[in-house]
Amino acid sequence: AEPLFRSLISMTFDNAFKLFEEYSSNTVAGTNNNFILKGSFDNKTSAIYYKVQKHGKSIYRFCFSNCVDSTYGDGTECRANCLGGSWRIVSAFAGDGGAYGDPHMSEKLVPLSFSGSTKKDVLPGEIFWSDEAELEIPKNHYLCFEITFSGSEIPFTPDKIVPAFSLDENGFKEDKEFPQPIFVGIRVSKSKKVVFIGDSITQGLGTTPDKYEFWAARLAERLGKNFSFWNLGLGCGHAYDAVTDGSWLKKAKTGDTVFVCFGVNDINMHRSVTGICNDTERIVYLLKSAGCKVILLSVPPFDMVGEDKKKWYAVNDFLRNTVSKNADGFFDVSDIIGKPSPRRHMSLYGPHPDGNGGKALGDALYAAVGKLL
Repeated sequence: AEPLFRSLISMTFDNAFKLFEEYSSNTVAGTNNNFILKGSFDNKTSAIYYKVQKHGKSIYRFCFSNCVDSTYGDGTECRANCLGGSWRIVSAFAGDGGAYGDPHMSEKLVPLSFSGSTKKDVLPGEIFWSDEAELEIPKNHYLCFEITFSGSEIPFTPDKIVPAFSLDENGFKEDKEFPQPIFVGIRVSKSKKVVFIGDSITQGLGTTPDKYEFWAARLAERLGKNFSFWNLGLGCGHAYDAVTDGSWLKKAKTGDTVFVCFGVNDINMHRSVTGICNDTERIVYLLKSAGCKVILLSVPPFDMVGEDKKKWYAVNDFLRNTVSKNADGFFDVSDIIGKPSPRRHMSLYGPHPDGNGGKALGDALYAAVGKLL
């Protein structure tokens, strides 16, 4: 299966890659896949609401990926690099989703097309784009993406912390189980592209839903609109998934600067210190070889005990003393979101940092590496 996966991903991603040069992400919300929908769906209609960085009129294109990026949980249900099945986009719409607050179904959406058709039959492992669409998103309004789809074995993530709904006989209810764009892109003349890759702490779990309080969003807020930001953080994300150099890391390679934050889940899954260190070192090497600046973050404090606690210190010592020499910057997050020594492995704002932790870390990262960017 591995050679087939690599062949499919290489082919579909190479075809999609050039468009990442022409478009920039317009949201810092996490947008990637770590699970596959169970069951079969027939004309299910769903919608998701993103806060965007640039408001007003823009030319949008949305990218989709029919494969899984990172292993979910212990991997018994879904593993990294799994291909999605064959399914269909019956229709898709996007546009003004209304003012921030309580999202509801928008009536101001325009139809999206795929190679000229409003329908799209999706192949296993396929990475594909919508056609261009001019959308106007007023200030303090959401961008809404709505989809009606049919089929089974569809990649998604159950870890969204942005508003998402599906339609049933009683109207719209909160629901995350539907295919969503992995990239909300706009055509811009120039922007410095910043990518965040890591686990749920990078994605933002632990912060208030729809408030964009996690560290990547806080850093993005400080850096401002001359940058674009793509959040590839995923719940249960592992370094051993990213190092396979599948679609997940290939997406990270589109950035000018990539923030890398792994290790918590690798330790929790009882991997060896050597394996975790080697994988992280290899990830930095692969990103640098692609021309990216790399900012390496230490393994965040996660209240580990026993053998896991020992591994946490050993991995972080290796990242600080060895891997950091190959990166463009290194930041020890325990200085900000960990407790004072000798309890740096203990979290100050919770294992999944809350909004206060997100602000503290985002502000500290801006002070430390803002000039480098």
